[in-house]
Amino acid sequence: MHDVGDAKFHNGVERSAEFAQDILRSLHVEQETIDHVSQIVDNISFRKGDTAAELSLEGKIVQDADRLDALAGGDWHRKNHRVWSRFGATVSHCR
Repeated sequence: MHDVGDAKFHNGVERSAEFAQDILRSLHVEQETIDHVSQIVDNISFRKGDTAAELSLEGKIVQDADRLDALAGGDWHRKNHRVWSRFGATVSHCR
């Protein structure tokens, strides 16, 4: 969700938090959750560097997953589908 509004896709303007809020509101998610997700989405970017706000545990997990994804060329979850399957895990986007 954090990449959908990345500045590189929107003429240098970061819109991820805005888009995340719109998506979550359309799904009738509670405002507290929307605020929490927005804070995460707005602060996990490499570009933020030292200006990023402290992340919650969930934010740190998302940040770690994002970094792993970047290190593996963006499709580590697809590459490791067999591993996920062996342990009975289902990952809906690994098809």
